[in-house]
Amino acid sequence: KTLNRPASIFHRYRAGPDRAGRLAATMWRPLCVVAAAACLATASAKKAEGDISQEQAKCMLEGKKIAMIGDSNTRFQFFTLNVFLETGDLREVDDGDDYDKWGAGGKPDYNDGEKNKYWTDYWGRSKDGTHLMAMGNDFKNLKNTHTHFWFAQTTWLGPDDTKAYNMEDLAKDLKGYDLVIGSSHWWDMKDDWPKEGRGYGDCGESMTTRCEETYEEDVETFAEEMCKGKACVWRSGSCCGDNKDKWPPNIAKFNAIAKDVMKKTGNGYAEVFDMWGKNDLGKKTVDGTHPYPQYYHEWNMRVLKEAEKQLRTGCLDGGGGGGGG
Repeated sequence: KTLNRPASIFHRYRAGPDRAGRLAATMWRPLCVVAAAACLATASAKKAEGDISQEQAKCMLEGKKIAMIGDSNTRFQFFTLNVFLETGDLREVDDGDDYDKWGAGGKPDYNDGEKNKYWTDYWGRSKDGTHLMAMGNDFKNLKNTHTHFWFAQTTWLGPDDTKAYNMEDLAKDLKGYDLVIGSSHWWDMKDDWPKEGRGYGDCGESMTTRCEETYEEDVETFAEEMCKGKACVWRSGSCCGDNKDKWPPNIAKFNAIAKDVMKKTGNGYAEVFDMWGKNDLGKKTVDGTHPYPQYYHEWNMRVLKEAEKQLRTGCLDGGGGGGGG
């Protein structure tokens, strides 16, 4: 379910390490009007390399419905997966601005016409429409395959938190989905919670027993409601959140809780916290929190490996082919 209201903020992040090349491509773009073939030749999209080839991923996910629920990192992970499945390439938006919150505004990130659509109302935290967003994607080269993303400002948003459409409602509407990918941690660690924050408060800098117990309860509810009858994988939080000095050990605590819950409930868990530390943020991320496309692709490789343990398609047998199929 989606709501049609304009977003309150339209934020842009700076471009990635290939900024100069993208600028040159932008300056060249006017010639595309008269030389489309030449422009296609200069695009030189980079093939996505990893343990799972595009053909293996297509084999594994064709005919399936995949739900992805989480924050802005899950959103960009969603965009990256869609581009990889469709083209075999690493994601890159035409105008060089890969980190716009609405991505490309449609294809190849998600279906055209789904920009500025939201799944719930303001409920006490961020009013920014991009923190309430939802969008889906269908594929030209995969039959009956659909991916969908919902932005979550907390691990579990229930009827006690809002009278609007919530995760309890969403869980019911996920009937017919084959794979659920969840990831929530940083938003539960922020200090912007209304009232008493359901037990969270300022968990990023001041982790308490109450923070840990509340998070465990929320992950358990997510697993019970969202994952029942489906393949389900929880992607861990990466380093380092809003405070690179104080948050990392507390992110690790939340990750350990989520891993324990998912394993106990028979679901999958994909670890990504090990991919960088606070001293690597300048090299691995564009802004300290959002990594470059190759790292989102690696997240997807790890998630798909966990999902295959449950889906058992046989498509990953014999190892990966790395690249675009």
